[in-house]
Amino acid sequence: SLCFLALPGRDAAAMAHVVALRPQHWQVLVVGAAHASQGAAAGLRRLLRRYRPRVVFLELDQQDFALLGQARVDDAAQQVAPEIAEVLKWAGDSDTGSCSVFPVDRPQLTTRRRVAYRFAAQPWQALRAHRYWGEIPRTRDLAEWLAGFRNDCPALHEVVLEERDEFMAYQILRHLDRRLLDVYPMTPRDASAPSGDGGWLDSSLRKLRAEESSSVNAALRWALDGPPSGHGGLWQQPEWALRYRRPAGPPAAERVLVVCGPAHVSGLVGHLAAALGAGAAPEGAARHFLARNAALLPRLVANADWAWVEGRAGRDDAGPSEAELAAAAREDMQEGATDADAG
Repeated sequence: SLCFLALPGRDAAAMAHVVALRPQHWQVLVVGAAHASQGAAAGLRRLLRRYRPRVVFLELDQQDFALLGQARVDDAAQQVAPEIAEVLKWAGDSDTGSCSVFPVDRPQLTTRRRVAYRFAAQPWQALRAHRYWGEIPRTRDLAEWLAGFRNDCPALHEVVLEERDEFMAYQILRHLDRRLLDVYPMTPRDASAPSGDGGWLDSSLRKLRAEESSSVNAALRWALDGPPSGHGGLWQQPEWALRYRRPAGPPAAERVLVVCGPAHVSGLVGHLAAALGAGAAPEGAARHFLARNAALLPRLVANADWAWVEGRAGRDDAGPSEAELAAAAREDMQEGATDADAG
């Protein structure tokens, strides 16, 4: 988050907000940790050791992440917020196994320019924003603080929270889609030799555009009129059956962790649940969303055609439910913060 947004919460209960989702085969924990809280960082350290995610998404932009990648792990950990430092230390530990870490936030410069533009267009909101600058009185009611922020500074709320929530959710979806490259590989094709007159490139692009358009239309037919997920309706569409290979069974469960500020939790959870059909989001709406974005997220579309019920698709290894996953994570955060205070 931008440095002038002081998020509420000093004690262990308010330092972190945890929500769990079970979309498709993923176990997703969205952890909102107060950026300057050592207690929240200690809780996250305990959570990482137990949960052992295979992929972690950070509220960090690509430029800052690249700068950290040029430094040693210990040096990089000293340059970022405590919760980010815990993730970097844990991912850099050889005993953690394979864990991928991705930054998903919008470039800070873009956000600052957007803030300056909105304040120039609505200067009266800049006067109200002073109460959210720097340190503010702490409160355990994050929802009340967010409601006040939205009411007093709707333009700033839109730029700093809503736009970035949507951006980060899209980045997470793109990375999840890429993790399915080996599960749903494209069918090999004969490559035509390029001609010297440049017509090969034009014809290839036109062919690709036609294929992607037909794939989207086929996905929409399945989403709107096809059988329920799990009945192979998508693969009955020749555009998909010929373009991708369908595995014999659904992919194994994979643990995902999203680390962000507490103010971003509700927005990120809402976007991810709506896109992937987790939580209380209706499955039909998620299928329609994925179908409309089949050109960008084709493997998420393919992966949606299993009978997913909280990570289960005809298997007995469903793992913990969303409620159990969130409860265990909250216990880790609380106990880690308590141990840090005792130490």
